[in-house]
Amino acid sequence: MQDKRMTETEEKAYEKFTLGYFVKEVNNEAIQKDFIWCLNFAAEAHKDQKRKDIECTPYINHPIGVAYIISEEAGITSLDLLRGCLLHDTVEDTSVVIDVIRARFGDYIANLVEEVTDDKSLPKQKRKDLQVIHARTSSPQAKMVKLADKLYNLRDLDRSLPKGWTEERRREYYEWAFQVCEGLRGINPKLEEKLDNFFKTKGLITEREPIEGPLDSIPWPDHEELKLIIAAANLAARNHRRRFLFDAPNSVPYINHPISVAFIITEEAEIYDTSVLCAAMLCDVVGEDNTTIEDIEEMFGRDVGILVAELCSHTSSTEDKFKIQMNKAHSLSYHAKVIILAGMIDNCRRLEVFEPQGWSQQMRENYFKWAFQLCTALANTHPQLELELDNIWIGQGLKKFPMQSKEEPQCI
Repeated sequence: MQDKRMTETEEKAYEKFTLGYFVKEVNNEAIQKDFIWCLNFAAEAHKDQKRKDIECTPYINHPIGVAYIISEEAGITSLDLLRGCLLHDTVEDTSVVIDVIRARFGDYIANLVEEVTDDKSLPKQKRKDLQVIHARTSSPQAKMVKLADKLYNLRDLDRSLPKGWTEERRREYYEWAFQVCEGLRGINPKLEEKLDNFFKTKGLITEREPIEGPLDSIPWPDHEELKLIIAAANLAARNHRRRFLFDAPNSVPYINHPISVAFIITEEAEIYDTSVLCAAMLCDVVGEDNTTIEDIEEMFGRDVGILVAELCSHTSSTEDKFKIQMNKAHSLSYHAKVIILAGMIDNCRRLEVFEPQGWSQQMRENYFKWAFQLCTALANTHPQLELELDNIWIGQGLKKFPMQSKEEPQCI
């Protein structure tokens, strides 16, 4: 059995990134709110980017997938580590700068993102060489993000050859990733075993025992309530990978919509129920990639399955969806109504500033009218969401002033 002891440099990095970290005590509501806020930030930051695979998958699928690997395969549900996964490419690949990350997410997250960010001003080969050099002395958190990132990329590359790539280039990536991962060993045996198994299939290593050292027993904070939310986001991202919002090629990836709905539910409706947040992200996945309500119940529980079933319309027509929801509006549960209201807010906000390709002015006007009629049928559900919608209706000339509710809002 190999033994890995931390060098003086590693000990300093460990202290820097763990000082005060493990004594944080945050309530469940704050944890869910912070995670969804971060997920929405990452989705919007990457909204114009695509992966290099044949399907041109929305880029946000990658950071979501990296977070899913950390929670599901590494068995770690630390809020800050998962937020680091979601944000790990924002500075390197988008217009977001590290100062924005620091201002919005704090020093700990900013330091982690900065540590895993390549300097794009350097030549590509130099950046790759530095990843190999810095791997061994990276902080524990950075090592975890890098391990999950490499595992995701290797699997992705193994599934399909990116456009413009040759088999030789793919092989070179495998060999380079192996060198990086060698320097990351001794932090999480579960991920390292999966990577070893992958590299064995490529003939890069034979049988060997895992490293056991001081880093693989870190007492990561346990925020188990995030596990289902990450799994829901990952399933939705995978199922919606070919879709765009409003079915318009110039629109954002469809996955941005359910993520924004979950964000509105936590940020504006102030609801932090895990089942509701999962259902908000999963309500449109039934039928995609043959996903069924039974699948949803098996993966996420009966409460989520029931809520998703309420929201399913089983039609691709926007007008038909509105008609179906109108017909059952009064029989919907409180949380189903909240999800619909949040969905209308997100769609209408986007339509106020965006013209979907292929949409006429009449189609846009019809959408606002249908949305107005549906939300009127859902009145007295959630005052804050309805006030926000009233402002939208006034802006579209559908109302002259906010309606004062004469009934008490529904409660859970």
